[in-house]
Amino acid sequence: MHYGGTIHEAMVERIEPRSDGLFDVWTTSGRIATSTVVLATGLVDVLPPLKDLPEVWGCDLRVCPCFNGHEVRNGRFVVFGLPERLAQLGSFVSMWSPDVTVITKHPLDSGVADRLRLLGIQILHDEVTGLVHQDDRLVGLSTESGQEIPCDAAWIATRLKAASNLAASICEVDEAGFAKTDENGRTSRPGVFAIGNATNPIAHLAHAAASGTHVGPWVTTYLLESLLSERRAAHAQR
Repeated sequence: MHYGGTIHEAMVERIEPRSDGLFDVWTTSGRIATSTVVLATGLVDVLPPLKDLPEVWGCDLRVCPCFNGHEVRNGRFVVFGLPERLAQLGSFVSMWSPDVTVITKHPLDSGVADRLRLLGIQILHDEVTGLVHQDDRLVGLSTESGQEIPCDAAWIATRLKAASNLAASICEVDEAGFAKTDENGRTSRPGVFAIGNATNPIAHLAHAAASGTHVGPWVTTYLLESLLSERRAAHAQR
């Protein structure tokens, strides 16, 4: 027998697989039993403990070079954060402005450094230690060496991790906690699917929504096949 339910304004606290193939979903409103689970738990940016960062996060301090730059085009840009992502982030940001500075203490290999220089991107070997803002706007970044680098906007390459440990509790995940899936959203555990940033950390909002519409029919297919298996088994026992 299959059980189902709808959670309204409830937070999922844990999910427990059952021996009969169903799942107990424990929420702040109680427990429901369900045949399938679709994880849509998203991700979080792991932010460094920089002075005054919360005041400009999501405004003048940005993470996306594709959808967040037109309004400050041709301004003075600074890029910093994870060294392994700086080459791509700095390169993309340079499409919005010719005035881009990458700040990092980590040595860049010759290929990366040459790429940035060919794009006219300055490289400052230093470490960002704080953000300087006036009237709730970012105006510069302070560095470990005592410099203050003026800017109109800044981009930070952050580390990403799963926003929830639910996936890790019921299926195989990668080192950052994102569910591992096939092309149709199926995880390592039958009946458990993942969509959007619960499995793909670089998916934008439109991609995340599209993955839901793509995976939905496969969830329905799983339910139908489970129902057919039950009915075949019941028919064989007659």
